[in-house]
Amino acid sequence: MLKFDFPAALRRMAVIVTLAGLALAGAVTASSARQVGTAVVNGRIVTLDSDGTWKYQDQGGGGDSASAGCDTLEHIKLCLDTSGWNKANLPGDFIGSYTTSGKYFLGIVYEPSGSNDGYTYEFLQQAIIQNAAAASNTDAANVPILDTKEAATEMEGFRSVTYSPTINGAPFVFHNIFKIYPDRAVQFAFWTIGREYTDEFREKVEKFAKGVSFSQ
Repeated sequence: MLKFDFPAALRRMAVIVTLAGLALAGAVTASSARQVGTAVVNGRIVTLDSDGTWKYQDQGGGGDSASAGCDTLEHIKLCLDTSGWNKANLPGDFIGSYTTSGKYFLGIVYEPSGSNDGYTYEFLQQAIIQNAAAASNTDAANVPILDTKEAATEMEGFRSVTYSPTINGAPFVFHNIFKIYPDRAVQFAFWTIGREYTDEFREKVEKFAKGVSFSQ
């Protein structure tokens, strides 16, 4: 019997993909942080700021633009002082979210279930692409997959998938790095606007990865 909540994982990834378009629309059209719009996600009102960060209106407070420093999350330690990545207040079920250069974004997803509960790499990658397709109002077969790696170059023991959906007419590129443990699953979902996983994007991801360490 599978104990992992597959529908919940799908919903979580759908929120990531849906809000990516909102964030970058603000980031590329304004030079100072201000509220530029709202949207309804999962029945809750989201405020979109022009610096590419969001918050649920019932959260209170704003995005944290201070240096990310060192954070200890679920079995993850992040030391990002020299990486250029800063904390962000992105909506969704993230255990941590970050941004850099005003156009690159990251949400960290943690699931307290893993391979012992029936969670597989095949399911996770399928869920990622299916939700990108749903956000694009198309079939999964129409979402361009730019690359997949069973051994991600950025983080030892992780896998990766890079893909480029079109959301609300805008091109996006996502780079997801993920690992399934016996008792948990961890995913780093990076995204920006564009069609290619450029050298600049790759450099931003690698700088982030250098500040990441894991515990058992």
